[in-house]
Amino acid sequence: MRLLEHAALELIALTGLNVAPYREADSPEATAEVARALGGTVVVKALIPAGRRGKEGAGG
Repeated sequence: MRLLEHAALELIALTGLNVAPYREADSPEATAEVARALGGTVVVKALIPAGRRGKEGAGG
């Protein structure tokens, strides 16, 4: 199964585990609006499919 990170975080949150507040944005303008809405210091990270990252060539 391949999930984008935000979808994986939603599943984790459904189990009752805490996840940091996050939002999706699809443009620089939307990113700025999300940053204002979240307030404080924010981190911007690209969405990529979860799974097998950094594992290429690891064998198995």
